[in-house]
Amino acid sequence: MFPGNERIRQPEVATGRDRIAQAWHDARAAGLPPSGGTVSTTWNRPIIALGVVVLLWVIAAVLIQWG
Repeated sequence: MFPGNERIRQPEVATGRDRIAQAWHDARAAGLPPSGGTVSTTWNRPIIALGVVVLLWVIAAVLIQWG
């Protein structure tokens, strides 16, 4: 009927990539709940403040140069 194929009868061998994927899945399940497919981030307030200061500095420099 069908040709003999020993590979079908052998147990499936997990590769290193499969083990990494399973470890990642296990770690995600044990940790924080997933964010539901959305990107969750936290803003760093000192960096935002620095960005505002730099933006105001650039605006002041341009206004001084024009004046």
